[in-house]
Amino acid sequence: MPSHVEPRRAGEWGLRGALVLLLAVALWRAIREQPAGAETRRARASALARTLDDATRGDRIGALDVAVDAMPSPVERDWLAALRRAGVAVRWSGAVPTLALTAERVREPAAPLRLLLAADTGAVSLSDSAGTLDTLRASAGGAMLEAPEVVGAVRARRGSFAATAAPPSPTDRRAVLVLGRASWESRFVLAALSEAGW
Repeated sequence: MPSHVEPRRAGEWGLRGALVLLLAVALWRAIREQPAGAETRRARASALARTLDDATRGDRIGALDVAVDAMPSPVERDWLAALRRAGVAVRWSGAVPTLALTAERVREPAAPLRLLLAADTGAVSLSDSAGTLDTLRASAGGAMLEAPEVVGAVRARRGSFAATAAPPSPTDRRAVLVLGRASWESRFVLAALSEAGW
């Protein structure tokens, strides 16, 4: 009686061989040289559109070296990612400044906006949709600003680089219950809360 194990064993060895072959092809594609005649293009991020167009339409460009002197637009970043997925090597160079911004509401009745900035030492301009809010001097890794209200998104700008944060909407104010003995301390706590708008 023929065994059912023998055909299965042969099938397993066949699949193992196919897997090794596929891994070898993947390794060859990963380490192969650029095709003959492929060139490397260098471009500044501030003037990237022409180079991206050439890399997309032509097949002679094998690599892009991007010197980051400005923040590429979201469309350009997506375009670079698509080129990289298509096999064009994309490399970055340049001194990009540290710049990050977040906006949060302060838990107070007036609900001012606290802007927290992470940046290298130096001046950073903050603005919203209505205009400039302030210019902060970042030291020890950052700076903070409390603004009573802002219009639209807040933008931190240093040179040609920018970071954006959307402010959260204020939450509804709730009543405060103060429990304590009837004494001068409780009275001063209540007076301080009412002065703050609670």
